[in-house]
Amino acid sequence: MKKFLCFITICIIILTNVIESIAQDFQGPGPKISVLANTVSTFDNFLGVMGKPPMPRGYEENIDALKRRPYIPVEGVSAQEDLSTPNLTPEPSAPPLLDDFEGFSYTGWIPPDPIIAVGLDYIVVAVNSSFAIYSKSGVKQFEVTLADWFSDSLPPSAYTNGPFDPWVIYDQHSNRFVLIALATNTDTNQSWYLLTTPQQESPMGWWWIWALDATLDGSNPTNNWADYDKLGVDNTALYIISNQFAFGDGFQYAKLRILDKAKVYSGSALGWYDFWNLKNTDGSMAFTVQPAHTFGAPGVEYLVNSRSGSGSSYTLWKLTNPLGSPTLTKTNISARSYSAPPDAEQKGSSTRIDTGDARFLNAVYRNGSLYTVHTVAYDWGSGTVAAVRYVQIDTGTSSVELNVTYGADGRYYYYPAVMVDASGIIMTVFNRSGPSEYAGARYTARPIGGPFESSAYLKEGVASYVLLDGSGRNRWGDYSNISVDPAGGTA
Repeated sequence: MKKFLCFITICIIILTNVIESIAQDFQGPGPKISVLANTVSTFDNFLGVMGKPPMPRGYEENIDALKRRPYIPVEGVSAQEDLSTPNLTPEPSAPPLLDDFEGFSYTGWIPPDPIIAVGLDYIVVAVNSSFAIYSKSGVKQFEVTLADWFSDSLPPSAYTNGPFDPWVIYDQHSNRFVLIALATNTDTNQSWYLLTTPQQESPMGWWWIWALDATLDGSNPTNNWADYDKLGVDNTALYIISNQFAFGDGFQYAKLRILDKAKVYSGSALGWYDFWNLKNTDGSMAFTVQPAHTFGAPGVEYLVNSRSGSGSSYTLWKLTNPLGSPTLTKTNISARSYSAPPDAEQKGSSTRIDTGDARFLNAVYRNGSLYTVHTVAYDWGSGTVAAVRYVQIDTGTSSVELNVTYGADGRYYYYPAVMVDASGIIMTVFNRSGPSEYAGARYTARPIGGPFESSAYLKEGVASYVLLDGSGRNRWGDYSNISVDPAGGTA
């Protein structure tokens, strides 16, 4: 299916939601559907027999207990304090902002799940549960709810939850934006990956749209639904990762779906190749595996995961030959110990802000290294707070190059995202709050070979935040994002 997007008018065309489908042009005011069913490749025995992990719901049901575990400092941990806090001596700060503009207002969804991608001329921003297109000067060109955008392919009557968990990237290899989201129907036990991308380089034109069955493992039906989707890309394929949960039950396994991006961008017949039941090298269930946004053409798509509760190692995954006979291998990487962060204190309220767990939150491959980041517990001297931990992995030796904890005494740092430019400068965004500070958005940079600089505000908090979800958590996040400008000369 594709839609035509212009400044005012949206012309809605075609979508399919079966194993293999063909998207076609359509002229006229109504929907037209063309479906071609076929088989897909499957790979169902790579990681053994399916089974539930010790933590059946991971983050959703066990994170509060994980946060009550005492933090044990590890001798020799590399840590760097953020010198932007008033009680510390000021140091050179992150580069000043060149421009900023207002994005989405509160949509009513908890959590908001903000995500951003920057193209040559436009910026695409998504939250639960809308997306918008801006010029780089900050002028909004278009905005729509995800429910309206996908309505002809998946009408709201088809699902009870969704669209949710949006994720958007700019594929610099092909000059295309790609956006995904999820939807589920708990009455009929159905789940979909919602996928949309412009047909041409500009997002202000025709878009292809699909709803792919997320309950299928390859072509095998299951009773599982997809949650917390992530999207990776290299010069060959698109990689969708999700945590799979049983309808009415707990976490089952992580699943990877491979799509031929040339077929996605052309709207031709679209199939997939799935890996599921992903396990770490010790046999434990992998949870929230992050696929890399890959720059260059290493011939490998890298994926990585930490342990969401606590651990002292990571799992590095290497995928080769994605469009032929995909091969997925894994390596255990030793790391400094980490554990899930405590919820964050904030100014003006005794209600703490949910900071998530210790899962990795995004991943970037560039120039022989894989960069990723997560939130961990750390004690700078006056008690345990949430801090950001940066990880850089040498993919040639499968070893950790950089493992730095960043934060400050008495402050809570959470929901980071990381990006690196072509020269090797690391940039990151995160949230920060504390007893005397409202939750705000900040950023910092690490010059080549140097330490991380003191952070600066993207947006200072202006009030306390109390928006409890149905479980009683004061939800924030569940992720942030940062994107490199492909027209900036260092992308």
